[in-house]
Amino acid sequence: MASLCESLIVLQAEEKSGTLVTAKYALDMAKDIYVLSSSPWNKRYSGNIKLLEEGATQITNLDLFQ
Repeated sequence: MASLCESLIVLQAEEKSGTLVTAKYALDMAKDIYVLSSSPWNKRYSGNIKLLEEGATQITNLDLFQ
């Protein structure tokens, strides 16, 4: 997936998930990573928080994609 896209949008990822594996490949290929903002207390989004800490761009609205 990572090699087929120009950028990657992560909607939901747990800390140990295939989504984070794909995100790592995308980072290795210098792709832009966008992450949906989420609650830091919800374990289902722990991967989102990790990606944001590593420099992914936070999505707060869809204006970014227009």
